[in-house]
Amino acid sequence: MIINVSGESDSTQNQQKDRTIHIYSSAFGILRKELIKNIGMKRMKGFLLRYGWEMGISDAEKEMASDSSLESLLKKGPVYHHLNGYINSIIYEADFELNHDQTIKSVKGKGTWIGSYEAEEHIKHLTVSDTPVCYINIGYLNGYLTTICNHTVIAKEVSCVGMGDEKCTWIVKSQEFWEDDIQDELQYYYQTPIVKELEYTYEQLLDQRNHITKVSYIHKRLTEEIINGNDLQSIVKVVHEISENPCMIHDANFRPLAYSGLTEIEYLRLEMDFNEYVQQNELFKDTGFELSSLETNIVLGTNLQERLIIPVMVRKEIVGYCTFIYSQGKNKYQENDEMILERVANAISLFLLNEKTSFESFERMKGNFLEQLLNEQYLSRKEILKRGTYVNIDLGQPFHIIALGYINRQADDMNEEFLLHEQILEATFVYFKEIKRNVLIGQREGNFVFLVNKADNVQNHTLELFADFLRYLESSFEKCEFKVGISTEGKQIESAPQHYDEALLALRMTTTKQVISFDDLGIVGVLINSSNASAVKSMANLMLGSMYENASQNDKLIKTLYVFLSNGGRLEQTMRDLSLSMSGLLYRINKIEAAIQKDLRNPEDSHQLFLILEALIALGELKIE
Repeated sequence: MIINVSGESDSTQNQQKDRTIHIYSSAFGILRKELIKNIGMKRMKGFLLRYGWEMGISDAEKEMASDSSLESLLKKGPVYHHLNGYINSIIYEADFELNHDQTIKSVKGKGTWIGSYEAEEHIKHLTVSDTPVCYINIGYLNGYLTTICNHTVIAKEVSCVGMGDEKCTWIVKSQEFWEDDIQDELQYYYQTPIVKELEYTYEQLLDQRNHITKVSYIHKRLTEEIINGNDLQSIVKVVHEISENPCMIHDANFRPLAYSGLTEIEYLRLEMDFNEYVQQNELFKDTGFELSSLETNIVLGTNLQERLIIPVMVRKEIVGYCTFIYSQGKNKYQENDEMILERVANAISLFLLNEKTSFESFERMKGNFLEQLLNEQYLSRKEILKRGTYVNIDLGQPFHIIALGYINRQADDMNEEFLLHEQILEATFVYFKEIKRNVLIGQREGNFVFLVNKADNVQNHTLELFADFLRYLESSFEKCEFKVGISTEGKQIESAPQHYDEALLALRMTTTKQVISFDDLGIVGVLINSSNASAVKSMANLMLGSMYENASQNDKLIKTLYVFLSNGGRLEQTMRDLSLSMSGLLYRINKIEAAIQKDLRNPEDSHQLFLILEALIALGELKIE
């Protein structure tokens, strides 16, 4: 059975300049404004919807108590709504489907409110809204019909004067007909009362205060640990004791430095599990993502554990990672833990910065000591050996001096070059620290200088040691080309300046090789030194003539001559080395022979020319690149 109910109320009734609902309607406009100001738009909407809901229920229950017929009850709702002053008039129609016992099974309808006081007051106090604003009216309609129908009926406003529309229109249905379209509105009818929410908020604030107190206490304890000079193991132990979470510290390459809160067996088991997760997880495979490049906080989980990982930054660079570990059945990740671990990361960054500064200061002090050795600024051998003990080097042992130079192929300006130089120096300090080689490292004439004690070099030959070091530098600084010159073995530390000259001379001869030992120079190394530089230059003028006098203008010819002589006069090899055609190479050779008036096929002339070029390169007079 279906009953169709429709009608139109008298819009001329109850037209007052400022109609009242126990209080003036303008007062409700002010109330709405203050509610938004104090509890926000969302809470205000829920408050007014529930207020209207309760009003609708009250009127429905009053009418039902008078034993009115179902049709009368359905018609009285809009009348009460109008008489209460919420609207001036209403136009509506609805279809009610009845059960066999004459109770209402379902309802569908639509309607229009004319003169909604809510829309008027909202515009007056709050300007035009982006959403419908007749909350009390909608709540009243829902409360009345839900009570009469004995099941939940929900109305939704679809246009509103408060939004700038011409009319306030709505549709109403039993809840079952709305499906998911009304879920957002239903939350307002079942909100927790404000008092309960205030109680919950108080509990949250109390919990937050306790958490902040814990964070402050951890910060205080960590500061004390750093001031007292304690190590990383002591720091992670304090963190675990206070936070009750197992804690780990890793270096920049994600190698563990310290941990607390785990037995050794647990630590090994969880580390193995986590490493397997990283190797197998698609996040790392597909994107190329690596833990060692992690720059933000992250939570990662396996079947056995979860890990909160936070990077430790020093001078805007990642120097390590802090980790909380959550094992199944023991502890769980909480959002507040992130705040704690960030404080830990800050403390660790201070600790590592302090260690880094101390380490670099010590290494630079060792570099100053090397500089003084090379400048012969010590009075006696005894003083030198004594100072060596201060830097943990036995200078009574045989040694090598090594000179390392580099060329930056992409240098832009002096500031960038200076920064690169410092980065290479820092990387050098770290490299020799990690391989446990106690080496004096200094800087001279734009190159890096090393004194390698033989006692520290038992397992690795010097050439092998620095070949490995060069591979490390090339992988770290791809835009640079590195060369190394190695002196002969020194027996007495007082001879360090002479061995430095050998290393520098060998470095200058690295035209075709990356690493050259002074021993490789043969007779050239023996004959050439700074004392006979003038004789070498005089011989160069005699042998090379105008080519030497105007070396900068003849650099291509000089390089061609050197490569040709280095290859023993082999044309094809020289052609490949210089990337020239045969005709181009022959043209240059003819031009060289004409300039120097020498036959390059004459063994005596070519031998003398090669020695002169080698000598000029060793003295730094020529650069063959």
